[in-house]
Amino acid sequence: MIHDYLSQLVAVDTATSPDGPAMVSNVYASPDDRFEIADDPYAKGALILHMLRLRLGDETFFRATRAYIDRFKFGLVETDDLRRVFEEVSGVSLERFFDQWARRPGIPRLEVTLEWNESTRALDVGVDQIQKIDTDNPAYVFDLPVYVEVPGQAARTVVVRVDSPRAEGSFALSDKPTLVAVDPHMSVASEQRVVTSLAQASGSLREAPADESATPGQAGADADPEQ
Repeated sequence: MIHDYLSQLVAVDTATSPDGPAMVSNVYASPDDRFEIADDPYAKGALILHMLRLRLGDETFFRATRAYIDRFKFGLVETDDLRRVFEEVSGVSLERFFDQWARRPGIPRLEVTLEWNESTRALDVGVDQIQKIDTDNPAYVFDLPVYVEVPGQAARTVVVRVDSPRAEGSFALSDKPTLVAVDPHMSVASEQRVVTSLAQASGSLREAPADESATPGQAGADADPEQ
């Protein structure tokens, strides 16, 4: 289901500021207009919650969800009510997360290069944001996990910090990887084009590798608290 929502956004969500309305916006002629925009509250809203769950981990996410429902059941709410409850429960600032993903139209479009450097025995990863970037549409800021399998070793996840139009990371490995998957759990709502000479490499997978430590918010991934 989440994969289908992401595919939908990749196909239609090309809006940019200030022309395209964001998912969270009070600019509309009729309330029904909010469900006819590219930043569809159902598809993008589900993806944002999915990203938040991966970021915080199941225990914190569901504890915050229960607190939110108990506090506001049968009442009216705004997006900031949800944000504040999740901040209270998690102890993590989520302002930038909601500003970037809920209050901004569009999604990042990424070109990811994966290359094995034999001389340094490292996996070199490059991430280019190729969507429109200007004053109204700054580069997105996020951690991009890359799942790696190496012969004879446990799978691991490396993380590229992306906070500019171009980001790079080099990760020492004992051997050339046999499988590389970019963000297999879809922790970043983005379109990805993977460019590589590696035989087994891909973008987000419909069947994610069973490496639970790979998800941000849990052990094994170094997620930035301000993402």
